[in-house]
Amino acid sequence: MKSTKLIALFVATSISFSAISQKKDGESLDSLSFFSVSPFLETSSVISPEDAADDICIWVSDDPQKPIYIVGTDKKRGLETYNEKGVRIFDSAFGRINNVDLWDSPIGPIVAGTNRSYNSLDFYKLQSDGSLILLNRYPTGLKDVYGISFYKGPLSTEVFLSDKKGMVKRYNIRLIDQFVSINLLDQFKFSSKVEGIEGDAYYERIYIAEEDKGLWYIDLSEQNNKRTKVLKTDKAHLIADLEGLALADLGNGEGYLFLSVQGNNTFAVVNRKTLKLEASFKIDANSQIDGAQETDGLEVSTHQRFQVLIVQDGHNDGETQNFKIIRLKNILDQLNQ
Repeated sequence: MKSTKLIALFVATSISFSAISQKKDGESLDSLSFFSVSPFLETSSVISPEDAADDICIWVSDDPQKPIYIVGTDKKRGLETYNEKGVRIFDSAFGRINNVDLWDSPIGPIVAGTNRSYNSLDFYKLQSDGSLILLNRYPTGLKDVYGISFYKGPLSTEVFLSDKKGMVKRYNIRLIDQFVSINLLDQFKFSSKVEGIEGDAYYERIYIAEEDKGLWYIDLSEQNNKRTKVLKTDKAHLIADLEGLALADLGNGEGYLFLSVQGNNTFAVVNRKTLKLEASFKIDANSQIDGAQETDGLEVSTHQRFQVLIVQDGHNDGETQNFKIIRLKNILDQLNQ
């Protein structure tokens, strides 16, 4: 980290070239644009050393008087909460929580996490002061829980979680007073490790990033839950491993999927509507804050109060890992050029 000060500084650098990908049969794909952006904020470094930070979720209330919270995982210890400036205001040793997602429930924001200390699915209530309290902890029957995503379906809210063997479980969830009840609906087996999972209620899909294979979606509108491969890993742009996955929902079915591509330290941009790979970008350092490398988890907020992309930084220039915060507008501006 080049500075411990959280200075609101942004530098977006467009790279004035594009690459043409080739299919195996020689047919060219659409031109793929490349650009770079820099963070304008970063969070406090996580408490645990080495590979510890992993994933985040974001809570933004419609009430402008209420605070904005970022909940991040310290996967060796538990959960941390940061305010909108990235300053840690809460931490607790809940266990080795790897990934998190947030549900805007009828009783307020609820954070779900995959806890590898217990191989459990945990639910936490995010309090008004940014603290977290454990509501429920459920065994999953999995040996190494990993990715997680909520999905707001047409009739109910669901949660999907994965393990390192490629198993994905689908649960229906409902509230009973202040507690969360779950019911296993289905499970899907992929051939290798799955971490990035993202729900898309508009298209009734759940997107799955299989780290060594590519990006899939499961069609939840069909009874047989047909799965379709969207993009394959390659040696040019989608170089394994594929990690975190997040949806920038721009309304009416428009938007983008952002995918962390660890194989070349980039972020892939997939058009939500066409499911085509449109761009690839890097997060570079500026004069105050270092960039992001070897990113695991990421999350997007499109709320008008806080339009950002937040990514885990696997290096953080000699300090313990943290999360970098990038203005979403500057990424969208690059995409719209």
